[in-house]
Amino acid sequence: MTERVNGEEPAKQSSTQVVIATQDQEMSAEMDIFLRNYGFQTETVSGLNEVGNVQRRRVLILDEDLLNRNLTLLKDLSDSVNIPVVVLGKHAENSSRHSAILLAGADYYFDKTRSPELIAACIKAIERRLLTEVPQLPYYKVGDVEINVAKDKFLKKGEPVRLTLTEKSVITYLLNDSPRYHPATEILSAVWGPDFCEETDYVRVYARRVRTKLGHDFLESKWRAGYRVKQGGITTDPNLPQS
Repeated sequence: MTERVNGEEPAKQSSTQVVIATQDQEMSAEMDIFLRNYGFQTETVSGLNEVGNVQRRRVLILDEDLLNRNLTLLKDLSDSVNIPVVVLGKHAENSSRHSAILLAGADYYFDKTRSPELIAACIKAIERRLLTEVPQLPYYKVGDVEINVAKDKFLKKGEPVRLTLTEKSVITYLLNDSPRYHPATEILSAVWGPDFCEETDYVRVYARRVRTKLGHDFLESKWRAGYRVKQGGITTDPNLPQS
């Protein structure tokens, strides 16, 4: 039987599955109860080797203690499971650590003491991204980058580029209204959710991640205006071969 949260009826069952990776039994138990009462399906694993077996899952909540300060483990994990990763740690208020965790592959990074409601909010934002319809014109060519959003294909110089869900969401959002610069707060609200509009570091780090994979000139930025995809090279191809 699902427990109540603050005396309220539990939320409607969600199709999103959440894997909680931690060796902290107290954290695991509290997170499990809380997320289940929000309607999420949960599973707990105690080691990174077990995380590699949950690729079918939608969201991973990762205790930073499992990384043992080795951010290469986070990068390898993000590349291998290719699902959104929410890292919970003790140094999220440290700006340099925050940027390093995001750059290594995290989609969100919170201090363990932050409200669990915030964690639920980020999972709901991820759900919205997973359910977002693709643009009406799904094929784009920006310089030597080709993108077919409908078929989930991202190519650079003809070679596939591996992108995370959040990186794809940022790119797709910018392409949908490409001539305009998008302020960081607008991107945050659309991609990470309205609860994260003050976390401007997320956009800065993800712009760097996208540029690393698709080329520095793929994204254009303007002080106080925001970001947009490179202009002058965007085309749509309604006759794109179906493969």
